[in-house]
Amino acid sequence: MSATVPKNETYEEFRARFDGAIITTYAVAMIVVPLKIWCRKRAGGWSNMGFDELFTIMGAAFVTSVFAVIYSGVRPLLGKKFTDVTQSPEDMAKLPAFALYLWLANLLYTPSVMFMKLSIVSLYWRLFGLTRRARIPLMAIGSVIIAWGISIALIVIFNCTPIAGSWDLSLATTAKCVDKKSFYVGGSVPNVITDLVLVVMPLPYVWKLHASVAQRVVLAAIFALGMFVSIVSMIRLSVLLDTASGPFDVTYTFKDVYLWSLVEINVGLTCACLPSLRPIVRVIGLNRLFSFSTGRSRPSNLRTPEPLSGNISGHMNSRKKSSRPFSQLDDEDEFEMMSDHKTKGGTWVGESVSRASRDSDGNSHGSSESRKPGGLGNIMVQRDFEVSSNRL
Repeated sequence: MSATVPKNETYEEFRARFDGAIITTYAVAMIVVPLKIWCRKRAGGWSNMGFDELFTIMGAAFVTSVFAVIYSGVRPLLGKKFTDVTQSPEDMAKLPAFALYLWLANLLYTPSVMFMKLSIVSLYWRLFGLTRRARIPLMAIGSVIIAWGISIALIVIFNCTPIAGSWDLSLATTAKCVDKKSFYVGGSVPNVITDLVLVVMPLPYVWKLHASVAQRVVLAAIFALGMFVSIVSMIRLSVLLDTASGPFDVTYTFKDVYLWSLVEINVGLTCACLPSLRPIVRVIGLNRLFSFSTGRSRPSNLRTPEPLSGNISGHMNSRKKSSRPFSQLDDEDEFEMMSDHKTKGGTWVGESVSRASRDSDGNSHGSSESRKPGGLGNIMVQRDFEVSSNRL
């Protein structure tokens, strides 16, 4: 990983590289978070908000806190060699604040990652948590993420004895602290593993969608964008291991660790919001560019039943019946996720169907007998149903 860092990089060159990476990724994250909230509100009002929005907002708050702490007290000295710092009275005056803010950044980093990942788990629950088979792995990975976040936060707080030894440089020679390399490996490896699990987890469900191969590939690619976070996490882990095995310099050694740490949480927050931004594509008129037709048809006498739609107050209003046959699926219509279905003669029987669709004006296509509140765009759930097609 040292090959990615310019050799003999000056302090000014590092500052330029640091600012370019951090400010750019942070700005993108702060744009997509409100866009996600806007898309969800557009889809069904404030009542359509769920835990994924809550965790996204909390994650954005902690990411902003890390950004503020780094730029307030860490950035002024980060990247300078400690021998150069000791020769400047001005830099020496900043050193106590640097050590304290460095510890605060470590503490705030953990909940930033935890809430970002919980927002992804909550989104998966909203989309795919229709069956017990889907809910169990989601609850398991969510529990692992929470346990990881709490344990790492406690280790950061009680890293040294006394606790002030984590930031008080006068206690550097007397304080007893956890071995840095063991701490980095123990904290970063589970982080990378959960990243990979979150990338792979939705792919089997996406492949079961009642949609064309092209649509499923596009949807899988959207969810797989989280691979960028996994790559950044692995780069960060590699930098951590290189740093922990080399000579320790409090202001210089960890410069790239903090660069990649901030990039990780910024990119992670962005990727957590991307699957919810599909209405933006419709608003800016690019929906046809990404639309694909399935080329499949249903019986011409099978028309869309009259759906029910709920308003914010929870009442169910009957919508006008569609006059067109439900004969083709494209990006303007809907995709369906079916499980445990079979065909008996002219009758199709299934246990559950998840449908997701949304017009640019917020109306949905398709039908259901009961609507699951708070879906992405519009999630409908129908259980224990039977559709018969009588051939004339």
